[in-house]
Amino acid sequence: MKKYLTFALGCCFAVGSWAQEAEAPKSEGTSSSNTKADATTINSTEVLLNKKGVAILPAKGSWGLGFNAVPFFSYMGNMFNGNTNNGINTGFVNSNQTIYGKYFWDASTVIRAEFRFRQNNITENNWILRDAATTPDDYVEDLRRMNSSLFHIGVGLEKRRGWGRIQGFYGASVFYHLTRSAEAYTYGNEFSSSNVTPTSTTDFDSGTFDQVNDRIDYRRNDPSHGIGARLFVGVEYFFAPRMSIGGEFGWAAMGVIQSDGIEGRKRFTTVEEEYTKKGNSSQSFSLDTDNFNGAINLMIYF
Repeated sequence: MKKYLTFALGCCFAVGSWAQEAEAPKSEGTSSSNTKADATTINSTEVLLNKKGVAILPAKGSWGLGFNAVPFFSYMGNMFNGNTNNGINTGFVNSNQTIYGKYFWDASTVIRAEFRFRQNNITENNWILRDAATTPDDYVEDLRRMNSSLFHIGVGLEKRRGWGRIQGFYGASVFYHLTRSAEAYTYGNEFSSSNVTPTSTTDFDSGTFDQVNDRIDYRRNDPSHGIGARLFVGVEYFFAPRMSIGGEFGWAAMGVIQSDGIEGRKRFTTVEEEYTKKGNSSQSFSLDTDNFNGAINLMIYF
């Protein structure tokens, strides 16, 4: 596998090098006889063009969308081994599944943004025999309804400098992360003075049930808030007009606060009673270096 991956990477850089040799940077007001080597800085008034006259580097007002190129390279490295790990798919730049983009404020200043919103709603049912049933097919339904959501947003400022196709960048970003979840339960066999231990589902995942005099009614987890900041530095190589691969390293601080959750329950003594139990709260803080989750960034600008 390694030799195929090496071969694929070699081909990519060989094509990029061949294309680079076939191009010459041009500047407005300068004749082709006075063109310079392919070492034009991004801050220069000169524009780096390919042999067809197409600008290679993004300009002011350009938008970019990021992908993780690792799945592609893995596919290239495994495409000759039968059917082992040789599927190809578009990958998120990081493992948090955030949509990642850039906007060029000017040639050397870039605004970065990342966004994710997830909403899950799941309903599970379990059929159990009705208490005091007189026939073997008299069933009632227990239900569990679950919903959860996740919201993530981040913005950053990136400064760039470089020569020709190789562009370095550095900057800082801040981000906010919010998660929440809740569950609600309904049961077919109700509490009553004649049935103080109704048959109820005790585990919806396995479908097990039992006769109980105390059961869960709902569960609400208070939102978990995360706030962080990150410094980063990286490099991009433009192997084609407005298409680049690159990577970056970062140093990030992250704080998370999880408030107490609440669990509502019902039981039967002489009457049906409702009561609540508090869950656990937590606080955490982390500070560490990272490699952007090992991503090889594939950026496409337009």
